[in-house]
Amino acid sequence: MSFHEILFEIDGPMALVTINRAERHNAISLATLNELQRAVAEAADDDAVKVITITGAGGRAFASGSDL
Repeated sequence: MSFHEILFEIDGPMALVTINRAERHNAISLATLNELQRAVAEAADDDAVKVITITGAGGRAFASGSDL
């Protein structure tokens, strides 16, 4: 799957989802929300994945809320 608003990787039993909109303090747009849902569903469907970590890029904010 390709993503534009998030980064997604699976490494063995761990899936890492990073909201990649640091310039907007990782505000969640509709596109971001759709990508988050797709990534979490993909990780949940992988029997090897035991944990999903969601984080924000940039170090200033995990997520600033909805992108108005």
